[in-house]
Amino acid sequence: MSMYRSRNDQVLAELLSSIDDEHSSEQLGVDALPFLYRVLHQLASRWNSLSLQLSVSGQDEIQRNARSADICLAVSLVEWLQSGQATWKALVEAVFRPAGGGHQVLARDIARNYRSLCKFRPNSFASNVQPIEIVSSEESVRLMQKMLNNSVAARWYQMGVVMGVLPSDLEIIRESPEYHGAGEREAGMLKAWLERGSLPRTWQVVVDAVEDRAGGNHKVLAKQIASFPLESFQVMPSPGSPVTSAGQPAKQPVSARSLDSTPSLRDLTVFKTRSGEKIEIIKSLAPEWKSFGVHLNFDDMGSQLSLIEAQHGQSNPQSCCRDMMIHWLLGNGEGPTTWRTLLALLEDGERAYLADCIRRELLS
Repeated sequence: MSMYRSRNDQVLAELLSSIDDEHSSEQLGVDALPFLYRVLHQLASRWNSLSLQLSVSGQDEIQRNARSADICLAVSLVEWLQSGQATWKALVEAVFRPAGGGHQVLARDIARNYRSLCKFRPNSFASNVQPIEIVSSEESVRLMQKMLNNSVAARWYQMGVVMGVLPSDLEIIRESPEYHGAGEREAGMLKAWLERGSLPRTWQVVVDAVEDRAGGNHKVLAKQIASFPLESFQVMPSPGSPVTSAGQPAKQPVSARSLDSTPSLRDLTVFKTRSGEKIEIIKSLAPEWKSFGVHLNFDDMGSQLSLIEAQHGQSNPQSCCRDMMIHWLLGNGEGPTTWRTLLALLEDGERAYLADCIRRELLS
């Protein structure tokens, strides 16, 4: 056994030395998620051991909230990519080690090709589709749903990850009472992708997500959509929207966090300060979640707060607070869902230290 371990360590050392350049130690960001998820999807059943090798904690909570193995893989990858320790060398080692991914062949493939892995490379049917841009509109969402015809609705979450939608956005869709069933959640995912997905909003990306085994895993449907004259299915932009010289809507810059931007569920759950301290806003608000809910004005009569409490129980204020914040993020309140609103609430609620930390660490 020790001889086998020694041989494995030697092979791993040689493998890591073969990629010892400035790129192999560069910090990876969350925009790498759709590419890494596709590459590592074959290790979904080993997501727990792989995430432990990547120094990701909270596996029990991830499994409880994420349910299926491939979704657990996606969520744990986001945690790793946000940890400040996400590098190609760390990934190769975690995939290689028997206690992690236990897949030496895949580790070697990553080591050989890591410089090009974070590039969009469409599958076979998608490669024949022109990258025609899709206008962000309700009409476009309905059109895409009509083409998908509920065939991949059950895998809406996985398709969202492949298309570059963050799990934090997908969690809001999944837990929201606004989306009943897979079909409506699929529509919510498509809307989120059009508004803030990291991959281009083109028909090629849609077909690719349907085809890819990590996404919809439906080659027949992908082939069918790829055969459509997609140019004729374009929805015209609404009057007054910025348009490029080619006649397509101009891409809007992704806004950084600001006082008037909307918080993400991920930021509200936990974020790390520059010094490495974990700040948990929802956990901090949990003891007085009902009072904060009233001050957020999303439930004047208290009925929704009572429903939340009935669902999670009085002994689980953190889950109640998380559910209440999801309602607020979905716009069920009267005021704007912005950091400015939340900071004013924290300051009024004698949590100025938390408000100061958010201003300093997230909004500066």
